[in-house]
Amino acid sequence: MIDGQHITAAMIEGENLTAVTVATIGLGEAGLTLDYRSPFDDLERRVNDQAVAAFSVVDLNARVDSDNDAGWGDPDAADDTAETQGAAKVIPVNENDDDGDGIPDYADGFGLEPGRTESFTNMSENFAPLDLILTGFYPEDRNRLQVRFDFATAPLTDRPTSQPCPLIHSPDGSVDASGRKIDHTARWAYRRPSDGPLRLWMGETIRTPDGRILPGTLYGVDTLLPPGQWTGRLFLEGINETSSEQIEATLFFDGEELCDDMTFVSVVEVNITVNSDNDREFLLEEEDDAIEDQDMGFVFWATSKNQGRIDSEGMGHEDLMAVDIRIPPSASQGGFEPVIRIARFPDNGFWGMSCYDRTGHGPREHITDSTWGSLLTTASATALVWMTTGDDEYVLPSSVGEYLFSIYGEQKYTISVGLRRSGNPGVTMLGDSVVVTAVEPEDWFYAFESARGDRNTLFQYPLDTFAEPTSVTMYRYPDVTTSSLGHWDSTKENYSLFVHGFNNTASFARMRARILFKRLFWQGYRDNFAAITWFGDYGYPDFDLIQAPFFFHDVEHALQTSPSYYKFLREEMMGRRAILPTNIYLLAHSLGNLVTWDALRINARFGQDKIARDVFGFEGAVWEEAFWPQEPEVYEWPDDPTSYTVASLRNHSWKYWFRQEGANARSAIIGQVHHGYYEDDNGVLNMPWGDYILHSYHYSREAISLSPEAPRNTENFGSIPALIQHGYRRIFDPYASPSPSMNPTPTSSPTPSRSPSLTPSPTPTPSPIPYPPPPYSPDDLNRPIGVTADLAIDHRAFNSYQNGGVLTGWRPKKHSDCFDLPVYLIWPWYEGYWGNGSQGLPLR
Repeated sequence: MIDGQHITAAMIEGENLTAVTVATIGLGEAGLTLDYRSPFDDLERRVNDQAVAAFSVVDLNARVDSDNDAGWGDPDAADDTAETQGAAKVIPVNENDDDGDGIPDYADGFGLEPGRTESFTNMSENFAPLDLILTGFYPEDRNRLQVRFDFATAPLTDRPTSQPCPLIHSPDGSVDASGRKIDHTARWAYRRPSDGPLRLWMGETIRTPDGRILPGTLYGVDTLLPPGQWTGRLFLEGINETSSEQIEATLFFDGEELCDDMTFVSVVEVNITVNSDNDREFLLEEEDDAIEDQDMGFVFWATSKNQGRIDSEGMGHEDLMAVDIRIPPSASQGGFEPVIRIARFPDNGFWGMSCYDRTGHGPREHITDSTWGSLLTTASATALVWMTTGDDEYVLPSSVGEYLFSIYGEQKYTISVGLRRSGNPGVTMLGDSVVVTAVEPEDWFYAFESARGDRNTLFQYPLDTFAEPTSVTMYRYPDVTTSSLGHWDSTKENYSLFVHGFNNTASFARMRARILFKRLFWQGYRDNFAAITWFGDYGYPDFDLIQAPFFFHDVEHALQTSPSYYKFLREEMMGRRAILPTNIYLLAHSLGNLVTWDALRINARFGQDKIARDVFGFEGAVWEEAFWPQEPEVYEWPDDPTSYTVASLRNHSWKYWFRQEGANARSAIIGQVHHGYYEDDNGVLNMPWGDYILHSYHYSREAISLSPEAPRNTENFGSIPALIQHGYRRIFDPYASPSPSMNPTPTSSPTPSRSPSLTPSPTPTPSPIPYPPPPYSPDDLNRPIGVTADLAIDHRAFNSYQNGGVLTGWRPKKHSDCFDLPVYLIWPWYEGYWGNGSQGLPLR
């Protein structure tokens, strides 16, 4: 090598040398011939002399996989040719977690988590090899040689950073230091250094100050190469994206520059993001990347849908989680294809994922937008479905993608993305990863409680406050017990308790509770949630009016369950768990409103302190007069004039049951009553029809003599009729014929098989009427609260069908569309009804 040039044979003219001839003898050796002539032109002083000597030809080669056919594998001689043509080795930013210790690889090995030995090593790391090859040197030259590496851009000298991620709890949820509401279990937040694209290391697994090769620093050959060898391997790590980074290796002999070599590396940022911090807005952002590999990662529920697909009715959108994947287009232009790899821990049984394209749509839009939600349902048949019993790798349809994933199979997953050379499936370089744990909802998110069982527990049930007896001994249903799948998180301060309605079996109630919780979760609810099932399905299944006799049995069951619910609130929630009533929200649908309000009445009847913050009762199957004040009921012209005393109302009606003097159920809560109703709700409007069919004494003038034996209690509430609306009590016509419907012949219905303790009281035979009443219809009876805005107590009314002139998605005549419709069709109802913060549930 002369003047840094490789020479096989040459002649260089000089002032004193007439010729210098170099002839290659073999690898690393050459012969040198000098032809010297005196500079004097006269022949007398001209001198010709020749000297021949053998000497060493030296070389430095910094070799990487420039033709990109090896992935993380070995470079070869063909790469030298690719390098001369300007080809660059492509590597991804090192943001995944190869050893699964929860520390991103760019930060692993630095000891950034004190006390964790895992943070000091990474035994599974993959870097891109850079082979350093020296030729032509003698052993005695070794300690005289040094190598320096220079990068084209600013040198990378700083370390990655980390900081603890403690949760800061507030009364309405978890927030970080900036006030964003979050919910995660990460220990540390990591950030990549930002002042350069590459790191160069002497080893893959241990990051120490001595293992880092700093740009611009001279390193002895013995530091870089194994003892006695002239070839060694260094390792390149991608830190920040760059299109092409020039790396120059320069060799020094006794401090003098001897030769150099250049190679090129392109760093691409391959990124996958999920909602790892579980923020309530489902934002996919840098905060998620900082903690994405830690602990259980993003905890989401596994779908029960076939192959993880949305079904043809559009149910299942709640099971889709947003995923953003970014692989620069330049990578595909360089012959790479984007891949996703899915690994499970532990590897148990069958699993699957479905992948939907959501390009141009936000991470919650499949939930909130009816148009996009409907299109997604249609596109379900074309979703990518990955089903397998082991780990696998798949090619993504696009290098830059916004997706929705659903997971079938409950376990922990590491989802990684990376690059592989097209047509070379065995060579993949992973660049980023996230941890997602798919769980059964009750395992992680909420509890499913039960008050079902034998009705054999004695309870002194309080009646009215003003007359004797003031209580009656009854058998109630069992204490509310937590199922084996129940989950309560004591670090969260708020608790929402949901009671289902009539005609819900335990399995059906569980399904509806799951639907309700998932939809509240998408609204931003992150606190504790429990569903409480009770024996309200005596006549299951119901068929329109056929269920009327069973409904009134379940009215009794509701009142025989309310003491158990009261005890759960008072003794379990406020007692053993020490939950403040300001953090307890009561949710009820249909006949579940009767269970809830009667539990509040019992609390007020016993003269105890507040028991809950807010009540959310929607489509309530409770008579409206139960909330009217404790005062006589007087019918005046144009009604058939008559009046009922408070005493007779106590025996003949539901009136003032929840507004007894000194025991107002409304006084048991601190905050607001959120009353959801729909005037055309057929499910609730069946109540007047059933009451009309079963009871014959709505039109009684002599209420005491014609009503069941006093007082009203859990054993006879099913036989107490509703009152007639004011303005609909017609003048008595002595010549009118009796209406057949007013004196129906009792029919015997087959009694479902039940344990003796669950057999309800028989439906009473209607009392005889001394004279035929005027004709009237079910429409003349008072309304259940589920079809009227007026609750007769302080409340916030919400029209489930049309709120503020805006349709909510609720269909005409329907009773349970909040459960039965796809979420994207009923989302306006959820957004409007549940409110937020001081005006509703603690959502966002």
